[in-house]
Amino acid sequence: MKKLFLSLIIVVAFFSANAQQKQVIKTNPIALAFGNFNATYEKVLDSKSSVLISASYTYKLLGLNVNAGGLGAAYRYYFTHAKKDVPTGFYVNPEVAFSFG
Repeated sequence: MKKLFLSLIIVVAFFSANAQQKQVIKTNPIALAFGNFNATYEKVLDSKSSVLISASYTYKLLGLNVNAGGLGAAYRYYFTHAKKDVPTGFYVNPEVAFSFG
């Protein structure tokens, strides 16, 4: 568990170092302590839009052993100023998701 947590922190730090991000990987390492893993991958398409793929898995909820998960996909349209790079700023995000468990 500690190796997984450390690996996730290193991956997030590595991908956050890029100045112009065309791809973004996000996760919430604090949620691992509460029995939830989630990850999101975002790929920039052009100066105003991107696509998103997400996955989550819950293995513990309020002390109970739970096996549940979900997958999702989304399209983001950014209302950004010309001086800001996507994926930064205010956006609209229609999403399709599937949950199981």
